[in-house]
Amino acid sequence: METSSNQSCFPDENVSASTSQSTTGSCNMCLNAEAKYTCPRCCVRYCSITCYKDKKHESCSEQFYKDCCMQELNQFKVSPDNKSKMVDILKRLHEEEKEAGDFESANEQPDIEDRLAGLNLDTDSDEIWNRLTPEERNEFESLVNASKLERLVEIWEPWWNKQDQTLIQDVEKNVLEELLERCPEIPKTIPKIGQLLRMKPSQLLGNNIVATLYAYAYIARLYNGDYISLAVQAAETMLNLCKVLSSGYNYSTVSEALIASVDSSSQSARLNSREYSTAIVLDVCRIMEGPSKDMPLHYIIASLSEIHNLFTIAKKSLKTAKIQGGTSEENALLKKKCGVILKKLDFYLSWVQDYGLELQGLLPDIQIQHKLMEVDMFAIQEQQKQVEKCMADLKPVCVEHKLIEEL
Repeated sequence: METSSNQSCFPDENVSASTSQSTTGSCNMCLNAEAKYTCPRCCVRYCSITCYKDKKHESCSEQFYKDCCMQELNQFKVSPDNKSKMVDILKRLHEEEKEAGDFESANEQPDIEDRLAGLNLDTDSDEIWNRLTPEERNEFESLVNASKLERLVEIWEPWWNKQDQTLIQDVEKNVLEELLERCPEIPKTIPKIGQLLRMKPSQLLGNNIVATLYAYAYIARLYNGDYISLAVQAAETMLNLCKVLSSGYNYSTVSEALIASVDSSSQSARLNSREYSTAIVLDVCRIMEGPSKDMPLHYIIASLSEIHNLFTIAKKSLKTAKIQGGTSEENALLKKKCGVILKKLDFYLSWVQDYGLELQGLLPDIQIQHKLMEVDMFAIQEQQKQVEKCMADLKPVCVEHKLIEEL
């Protein structure tokens, strides 16, 4: 391709000042330096290429560049052979891009949301694993091996924990409203105890309610607050922990109720540490204390209401769906137990509504039991440290010996 070169159409700072129309006057752009040049289009005076490209002169300079470029392009002469070669190159590039796009579309994996659609994340673990890509499997295994998987799960904060300030000073109205909004929903109408029982109820009921609250706090933390979505499994766990609900056992003292609850939870293969059990007893204390001194029973009623909701949903799930991991006879027996427990929880709610203030007399014993467990836990931890230190001291000191000595 041939081009005809003409005189440059861009202003050149190296051009002598004599080429401009005048050597006198200041620059119309910067208003400081002496104007050496004149724009051939608008006749404005400027001192340098910088001022020529100034925003004030942009409309004229841009059009000037465009005209120069178009002028140069129009001077290109392309032969028919060169045109044909260029068309062939463009066609070949277009076909290659199309083939690459088709290959990527064929090998593109559907989104993980589409691949896992219709699967139960709790029960279909093998099928979920098969639908993951090799890269996703490797990433999951690396997270497990590095103990980073638990960091992806946000730790649930119990709704009864928001009360530290309220026990020292009176609660402001807006703070109390916030605390009550965090609580589980309470039934609008709770029957009177006289409608369910003609004689005065046993004084041991308070101990049984403490054991029930311990089991609730345990499963709430165990399932990270998501126990309702796993209602059947959570209900089974709670029955294994709480003999009051599962077998109608009665405790004579609150200490006996707590010790038995801790022993039941210590047999669990999932969370059986002393730290965890001690924290659950502290949860029971906070539930018993309530959101404020004026509402000491609100957290207790809210907890029992939530347990009632849990077993209601579990019973419906056992009735409408087939639960994996249990026979039809086992599921029918569990559904029957849920019905009996719901009646017992109705009775507990009525008792707390009428006689719940008696539970406040049990709170000091629960606090003492928590302190004793805390002291034992710290003592055992200190003993473990001392044993580890002694074991480290008993290890023989490795002395380096020369295997071959120079004779």
